Amino acid sequence: MSNDIIELLDRLPTDNITVKILYALKRIVPADWENLTGGEQSIITITGETNPSRVAAIRDRCIEIYNDNSNGYQDAVWLYQTIDKLDVAIGTAALANKVGEKIGILGFLNKLTPKADKLQAIDLCLKLVVELIAYSKMKRLSVLNPQEFVTDLRAHYTGAAMMRMAALICLDGLLPLGLDFVQKVTSFLNTEGRQAIEASPAFETVAGMIPSSDKFGFIKNTFGTVSDWMSNFVSSTGITPQSVSSQIGNVVEFADDSFDFVAAFLDQSTNYFAHTGIQSVARQVILQANEDVPNSGFEQKVSSQNDDYLSSSNTKKESGYKSNKEYLKREKQQAKEERKREKKQAKEERKREKKQAKEERKRERKQAKEERK
Repeated sequence: MSNDIIELLDRLPTDNITVKILYALKRIVPADWENLTGGEQSIITITGETNPSRVAAIRDRCIEIYNDNSNGYQDAVWLYQTIDKLDVAIGTAALANKVGEKIGILGFLNKLTPKADKLQAIDLCLKLVVELIAYSKMKRLSVLNPQEFVTDLRAHYTGAAMMRMAALICLDGLLPLGLDFVQKVTSFLNTEGRQAIEASPAFETVAGMIPSSDKFGFIKNTFGTVSDWMSNFVSSTGITPQSVSSQIGNVVEFADDSFDFVAAFLDQSTNYFAHTGIQSVARQVILQANEDVPNSGFEQKVSSQNDDYLSSSNTKKESGYKSNKEYLKREKQQAKEERKREKKQAKEERKREKKQAKEERKRERKQAKEERK
């Protein structure tokens, strides 16, 4: 996994099947998402900054923030990327199961693979849990609270985050499981859910991130907490498996119009969780970097090599970031505090050494006195 959020943005495709599917869904769901790609362009769009020097400084700060593991951003990206990789395997198994049902001579596939509905239910549940954990990582929450997550989902999820949740409902809920997907998954969790999920390779991969001894219980509770929001989303938008399939059909032509076949194919061929997940993480990192970098003290600079300074390893130096008075003042204050801490530590160390020497002399006098006796 890349440790450079700018590089991840630069690698995001501007047009592929994932992007086409998301734009198709955007026509029927309330998501103000745009496919924002490229590190520099993302910084300019999100912050509104046009000064190349300050854009470069924000870029460098983004890399520093993302590389700080305590911020949780790398963990969030790992979760989004991992669940999409697992999604490919789930889609392959689901497709094999459906092929086994349709074609008699390949019926053995139906016996070797779990039922497609079961696989899709597991996929949906695990994606919801991954979203909750990633959300908590980015918010630096020590306790994962599904109810708090749903509250934020209703009030603050926009852009890439809302597009991801809308796609989850459409592609992993409505298409493979039908309009009553919430009831079907709830029934699955209440009956064979524990055994099926705990036996899933996908569960084994993400289980370490679930902070509970009863991991299935946590998954079940998360789905139950989010289920009302998902049901309300479907009823308020009026989306159906048919409307979702119709929009996707404008992008990808399918030989078989069965919704479950379409869903299994999309599991194999798209990575919408990773794509929009990187965009969500990047937005938060960029906003934080924009707050950290001072607004004043940046002069417009013209590069002699077609503005290559924006991607140079010396961008900080060239941008004027180090020469900014406010930044230097903060650095001076931090250096002063560091010297104060070092001075205090040295004083305490000398005090400990003095005490140890005193105790050593005391032991030596006592030993000498005992030897004279």
